[in-house]
Amino acid sequence: MIIVVFLLSQDVSDSLIIFLFTIFTILIECLCIYLMYRFFSKNIKKQQLLLEQMSDSDFELLLDIQKKSYPFKYFPPFILCKDRLYFFSFLIKEIDPASIKKVSFSYAKGQNMIVHIKSATSTTISLYKNVYPILVEIIKRYSPDAQIES
Repeated sequence: MIIVVFLLSQDVSDSLIIFLFTIFTILIECLCIYLMYRFFSKNIKKQQLLLEQMSDSDFELLLDIQKKSYPFKYFPPFILCKDRLYFFSFLIKEIDPASIKKVSFSYAKGQNMIVHIKSATSTTISLYKNVYPILVEIIKRYSPDAQIES
């Protein structure tokens, strides 16, 4: 009789551990979804504010970027607004394009490039290969003395 009670308590203990592990996994997934929601909503709000302040030429540039980065059409990697470059990654970085001194890149998986930008601070972003020439054009326009890797 004691052996049966022990075996029964062992099954309940294992079931409880599995249940708690399942609950813990669901909580972690919910936390990840919430953090992603906050990240995207913050970027969307910032992009909407920049869109309201854009000149016509900046807006045309944004449309060109959206055409060339089709999979992420509504989440462009950078925006030019009022002579400032805004880079969107986990953090939103604002850079004066006239202060950029050096631009270099390395290839990543697929159609991606990792771009390193040196100005007053160092910035690294991921871009599609076909968006990189637009960034280079902007930098050359504002900072013709910058060293840009082609």
